[in-house]
Amino acid sequence: MSMLLRRARPLSWVKSAERRTALLPTSARGRRQLGTVKVILTDDVSGTGYRGEYVDIRGGFMRNFLFPSKRAIYATDDNRLAYEAVDRTAEKERAAALKALKRGRQELSGITIVLKRNMPAGGKGGMTPGQAVRAKDVSGYLRKNSPFEVTEEEVRLPGSGKPITTVGQHTVLVRTKLSESETAILAGELGAKELEEKAWVQVELVVEQMSVGGKGNRQVVGKEEEAGEEEEKKTGDMSVQSSA
Repeated sequence: MSMLLRRARPLSWVKSAERRTALLPTSARGRRQLGTVKVILTDDVSGTGYRGEYVDIRGGFMRNFLFPSKRAIYATDDNRLAYEAVDRTAEKERAAALKALKRGRQELSGITIVLKRNMPAGGKGGMTPGQAVRAKDVSGYLRKNSPFEVTEEEVRLPGSGKPITTVGQHTVLVRTKLSESETAILAGELGAKELEEKAWVQVELVVEQMSVGGKGNRQVVGKEEEAGEEEEKKTGDMSVQSSA
């Protein structure tokens, strides 16, 4: 009966393994002999664990992948203290970003946008040319009457997004303002898809009729429109002076 004998490891391999073990933290060397090391995950790792967890993993997996990609650190006493300090700071930043999102949603949802539009007497015949409500009208109102510096791209009109041509109540979507750092933190915390859904808030829009030639409140316009009107007025005054 023949026997298969395992070939002995060459001496060079044994010395190489000893050198690799010597490079590990002292607290991890004992586990290295069993093929695993205890680490702290600094990021979510599929099939291994979540950020902040202490896990036992294969030494090769840590050495060749997690450690070089900065997704885990060895669970030494010094690393544990340093990580916990960093994690507390990160937790405060996450809480602040979530609070900013919640506050922005609450403030936006409490706003009612009121725009007046010229209509024929009796409201028949639809709006006069150029009176349809567009995204820039909504963003202009918010910039003038709220603390939100909303751009035209951060407003979504109902339905297909076409300009609104009827009076009455409508619902528009406005994107909550977040800083770049808050956006990055929340994208990591909630995921890009969920953040995008939560960032858009329903805001009530009321389009009221203002009869042509009748008295009524002046339509609220955005800063860009006011600037354009002011520029036209100055140009007109200069023309009159030149003629004189």
